[in-house]
Amino acid sequence: MPRTINTVAVALAGLISCQDPLPLYPANAPLEIRQACAVTVQRCTACHESDRIVDARHTPAGWRNTVKRMRTFPGSGISLDDVETILFCLDSRAEAP
Repeated sequence: MPRTINTVAVALAGLISCQDPLPLYPANAPLEIRQACAVTVQRCTACHESDRIVDARHTPAGWRNTVKRMRTFPGSGISLDDVETILFCLDSRAEAP
């Protein structure tokens, strides 16, 4: 019986990992937000799953602190220009219903 449970758990984990990640923006988001969020996904998913970003709830100040801190990690690839672009995406999420 335990072997069957493990097999089912592995199968479910595989199905979950095959699902498309949730987008960072609503389908009707303006082009500027979609472009900023594309940069955000590219930079942030180098180290994190996109679900971590989608599920996170921070204030604009909290996001600023987080992004600036992440930028300091070697290999983050986040430039100074990227910081403002990423924050534009993340701040737009805070305004969404």
